[in-house]
Amino acid sequence: MKRQEKVPIAFQEKIFILRKYESYCYQLAFFLLKDEEDGIQAASQTLIELSQDDEFFLASEMLQRRKVKSLTIKTSLMIRRQWGAYLLPGGNP
Repeated sequence: MKRQEKVPIAFQEKIFILRKYESYCYQLAFFLLKDEEDGIQAASQTLIELSQDDEFFLASEMLQRRKVKSLTIKTSLMIRRQWGAYLLPGGNP
């Protein structure tokens, strides 16, 4: 049996798919962080990471949305942890 090769997703198609999730990603990040700038940062980092994940683009919309949600939460928590470092004694303002 011959192994199937993955057909690369066109750049424009990747952009189209990522734009479908851009608002959702930002809304979730903003809800978690309660800060516009940090929400933008979390959403941007999430979308950049997703743009490099070929499996994401081949998944169903349901799985894509699930991946966006879990990665946005993870990224938002990492940003939130950075806040904690600043709040500790000796942390940078």
